[in-house]
Amino acid sequence: MTNQLFLNIKQVRPATIAKTMALGLILGLVIISLFVFGVDSPKQEWGTNWRMQPLILTPIVVAFGSLAFFANRIFMPQTKTAKVLLSVASIIAFIISIWLGIIIGLNGTLWN
Repeated sequence: MTNQLFLNIKQVRPATIAKTMALGLILGLVIISLFVFGVDSPKQEWGTNWRMQPLILTPIVVAFGSLAFFANRIFMPQTKTAKVLLSVASIIAFIISIWLGIIIGLNGTLWN
């Protein structure tokens, strides 16, 4: 019986990585904007520029989390089971990055 490789590793262009991260950044900005701009009367202890932290941190974290989808492009699975497992793992990693980005961004303001 011969050993089979379950993954083919492929080289990816940096422009493709940048596009994926830009899409993640935009998605993170849209998601956190729903929370931040929905506040009618912020607390005084948050300060006047309290929106800056979530609007900067959350999109950055989600942009790096969007790189989880690159696992499908870099490691091209050969078997159907490996494709499904890699897709599920990348979706879970992306959802976790959105969740952590919201927590980090809203820490000290709405998440307190």
